[in-house]
Formats: sequence, C-alpha cells, structure tokens
Amino acid sequence: MRRNIFLIAIVAVACLLIIGVGVMVFLWPGDKQDLVGAGTMMATIALALVTVIYVVIMKHILDSDRKRLQLSFSPILEVKLESSHLVRDHINVNPVITNSGNTPAIEVQVDAEIGFLNSTIEGNQSVPAHFRPSFISCLSQGETINKDKLHLGFGTVCTEVLKQDVCRGLKEGRKMAFSKEVRGEYWDRIESVIRFPKLRIYVYYKNHLGQFFKSFYEHSISIQESPTKRNEPPPRDSEKHWTVALPQIPQPIFSPDAIDEEVYRRELEERETRRQLGGW
Repeated sequence: MRRNIFLIAIVAVACLLIIGVGVMVFLWPGDKQDLVGAGTMMATIALALVTVIYVVIMKHILDSDRKRLQLSFSPILEVKLESSHLVRDHINVNPVITNSGNTPAIEVQVDAEIGFLNSTIEGNQSVPAHFRPSFISCLSQGETINKDKLHLGFGTVCTEVLKQDVCRGLKEGRKMAFSKEVRGEYWDRIESVIRFPKLRIYVYYKNHLGQFFKSFYEHSISIQESPTKRNEPPPRDSEKHWTVALPQIPQPIFSPDAIDEEVYRRELEERETRRQLGGW
C-alpha cells in the first residue's frame, strides 16, 4: 500500500513539472525558439529530480522490507532466575535461559549488574558483574542453558555495599509503613513499601541474518543474616552468616526487543569500564 502511494506521488510530481514547463512555453511572449534550450534544461532537471526522489523512496522501501525479513526470524531468549547465593562474600547468580523463538540464537552473551537504591561505589549507583559476559556460540530452539555454562558473580566490595543498601531500605520501609498509620497490619504491608536493590540480567544475541536482539530481566535482590538457633547467643559481626534472598515484590520484569548493533556494543563497552568497582 505504501509503495503504491509513493509511486503515485512520483508520477504526480513528474506530471506537474511537465505541465509547468508546457504552460511556461505556451505563455512565453517572445520567440518560442529561445525557449528550446531553457525548456530542455528544465526538463532534464525535472527528470533528475524525479529520479532522485524515486531512488530515495525505493531505498526506504527496500530497507523496510529487509528489516521486516530480519525480524521474521526471531529467537526469544527467556530469562528466569533459578537461585543466587553467597560464597566467601561473593554473590553468585544462577539464571536459566531458554530459547522460545522460531530460530537459533547466535553469539549469545549474558551480562549482569546490581543497581543500588541508597548507595554508590565511587559515584556509580550500579555495578556490573566482575567477570566478562558469559558466551554461548549458539542456542537452538527449545534449548536451555543454566549455571553450568553461565558464570555471573559480584565481588566483595559489591557484597558489602549491598548489605548496607538493604539495611537502609528496610529502615526506610519501616518508617514509611508506620507513617501511613498501618501499624495494625504492619506485617502484612511492610513488604509492599520496602524497596530493594535490583539485579539486572542482560542477554545479547542475534539471528542468522545478523539482526541483534536483547532480553532484559530485572529482579529484586536482598541480603540478610542467617537466623540463629534457639538459645544461642547472637554472633559477633565476624561470625555472622549472610544469605542472598530474591524477594518477589515487586514482580520481576522481563522484556525482549530488537536492537541495533551500535546499542549492543555501546552497552557492553560501558559496563566493561566499571567491572573493577565491585571488587574481587
């Protein structure tokens, strides 16, 4: 439909130019022979202009068709968070990624970052995983990869800042809950007003035609002290045991989308400059 409209527009412009030249020749008061050279020149310019318009419009149409073809082969990599745990003050993240699209995903790269709410590290409110993105050469339709092939982790500095950030968030949530006079239903409402730091997982990939895609997953993350057994004294700070929790409030966010190669490279390069912030 659009193609027909563009072609009709080109024909209309050409007709108007030809009519304009004809009217000018008919109304010229002097010798008509003087207009032969000028008319030829104007007709040539008009033809060149129509050709340029035609080429631009056809390029736009072909680019749109090529983009539509590339997007018709869409691998969709779904991301779910299986677990996350703490090992020697290092946070290890275990996502599960499944290709639910209609074509294989090629050159898959999986990256992650933690976004703080009330804290920063050297002025940065988000810190990427301390290893470079995990790489999978190909993921076929229906295939799943898990922690055996994915290595996403955060260092000791990130862990300590996350503890502080979660504690501040809990204090602010409790204050907000009481300020809204919901003390009678405090324990039912407290989780709805607490804001947790965010764990974000980025999955970059492309199809066999070279079109790039990105799947984005965001989940709340918390870190808390392991409960002590009954009749045991509270442990000293050096003896405390911490565990990583994945609160379900608010609900996790997942969104796949097609992107340009420039966006893919820019995002990876930007996070690469901040990997050392989380420590080792």
